Parts: sequence; structure tokens; C-alpha cells
Amino acid sequence: MPGAVQSFADMSATNLSREKAKINLQVIREPLTTKDSDKESRLDMILRSDTGDQVGVVSRDRTQVSFGELFDFVTDQLKLAEIPFKIKDNIITDKSDWFATFVFDREFEGPDGSKLVPMLIAKGSYLHKLFDGKFGTYRFVCKNGVTVGTTISGVSISAKQAGDMAQMSLRDQFELALGRFDDVTLRYGKMKREALTPSLHELVTSDRAPSTIKKGTLETLATQGFIQILDKENKVRMKLLDEEGPDAVYRVAREGTKWDLYNATTDYLSHQSRSINSMTRGYDIASALFGV
Repeated sequence: MPGAVQSFADMSATNLSREKAKINLQVIREPLTTKDSDKESRLDMILRSDTGDQVGVVSRDRTQVSFGELFDFVTDQLKLAEIPFKIKDNIITDKSDWFATFVFDREFEGPDGSKLVPMLIAKGSYLHKLFDGKFGTYRFVCKNGVTVGTTISGVSISAKQAGDMAQMSLRDQFELALGRFDDVTLRYGKMKREALTPSLHELVTSDRAPSTIKKGTLETLATQGFIQILDKENKVRMKLLDEEGPDAVYRVAREGTKWDLYNATTDYLSHQSRSINSMTRGYDIASALFGV
């Protein structure tokens, strides 16, 4: 496909000022009063200044850090680590959180020859953990992302640490994480040597895998021609899967590898998740299920 992004070099250059402006969500805090009196509680209501919509309730003691300040801190730390990066996604979610994906100029080859790059999934919140960063990989050929939390630890800043950000450094953690992607490559290679059929059976019978991931993975594998759904309406019946097992739901049409299975799962999560939160939760579950 002409013009398709197939590598880090193909991606548009990142304009940090423009990206920062995208997430310029200003909020205001209003003291909450108790129900039984006009006395102020120790809580504040966070409101969006542009719409007046409620974001949520926080402790009066919580230090407020804007998403713009958080964006500057993260990008400055990456620049200090001398890690070339580009920003793929950068938005305010429907929950009024900040969500961004940074991809890095350290391409490596997947076991099928496809190009991958390390990725940082960044989330900021006015209500919960101030900053949560998880490392993963981004695969250009199918535009799939996934976290690799089993292999590489993430980085985070709690609300209690907000006042210390000026003295804080994430540089070493970023450098250490990116230095461990050789381990990710080895685990991906191991998947390529394992057969799809037993790996799929293990996934769909696992108590650790949510039914949404099982169903989404099976539907994706069917679309890719790896399996045939036995239902006459070509639907994955989860009740039948639970009660009678995999043989009642699908048959393998062509053999593949665990790597194919992994990419079917990440394809479903990357492109069919109902929300960013469900996608990132799914990424973490996939990391644990596939041991990467």
C-alpha cells in the first residue's frame, strides 16, 4: 500500500509544542461540603474548565499537576536519555485522562521478519496514579501494540511524589528498559517455534483469560484462516466453549505458531477494544498469558 507507515523513519516528525497543545485540559477544584452541614470536607471536586463536567473527587492534599507539565517532564526525561522518539497517539480520553504512545528509534526484527519498535504507553490522571508508563512493542505491518510487563518493569509517579518531580529522574529507568528488548526478542522467537494448536487450546481453556479475549482471538484467527468456527451462523458461542470445550466450537484449518496466536490476540486488543482502558488492561493480561 503506497504511503503506508512501515518503519520508524516513515512516521511523521513529532512537533512537541503541537502535541502538548492537544492535551491542554485545564481543570478547577472546588471544595466539597458535607451532607449534614455547610462545613467543608477534606475533599475537592475536580471539574473540567472547558465544559464544567465533573472529573471526580480527590483529597484536598493532592498536588495538582497539569497534563502539559507531565508531558514536558516525560519528554524532557526521554531527551536526557538521548532516546530518539516519535509520538503515535496523544489524546484526552472520555474519562478525562491523558493517554499517549511513544515509539522509539530502535527497530528490531520480529521472528517473521516484520519490523517492531519499543513503545512506551503513557497515562496521566487527575484522580488516580499521576503517571503510569508501561513498555511494549509496536508492530508496523499490522499496527498492533502490546505491553511486555512480564519482561520489562514499567515506570510510575504517584500523586504523593508530585511535589518531588523537579528533583526526580526517570532517565536511568528508560535506558534500562530499552536495554532489555533483546530479552523480548528471544521470547518472541520462542513463540515462533511453538505450535498454534496446543497454545490456542491452552488460551481458550485458561481461567486467567477473560471471555472477551478468548472470543476476540478466535474471531480474529477465523478471519485470518487459521481456524473454522463450527457454528452455522459463524458465531463463537462462549457458553458452548465453557460447557463442551474447544472441539465443539472450532477446528484448526491450517497450522500456525504461537506467534500467530499472539498477534491475533494483540490485533483484537489494538483494533476492537471498546475503550482505551479496556485495551490497555487487555495488553497487560496478554503480557501475563503469553509470558512476555
